[in-house]
Amino acid sequence: MLKKLKKKRQAIMLRIANANASQEKRLIKAGGGRKKSLSKTEEIMLTLYYLHHVPTFQLLGAIFGVSESTANNIFHALDRYFEGIITI
Repeated sequence: MLKKLKKKRQAIMLRIANANASQEKRLIKAGGGRKKSLSKTEEIMLTLYYLHHVPTFQLLGAIFGVSESTANNIFHALDRYFEGIITI
């Protein structure tokens, strides 16, 4: 009996969540926001450059025309993908 009540409650909560989500108005259009400053190829080049030369992220950002934090974010995002492929 308790299991039936839990399932019924979950179904009701799911319906409520879906109804609320469909009524929300977007503040920013889908696809809006800042566009990427580097292409995927340039991001891979940035990562490989860092792995080979090990510059500071400030210098790396200056070389590729992005900020220090963007260079750091790109490197760490792609580093996860390269983890199993490239060994240092």
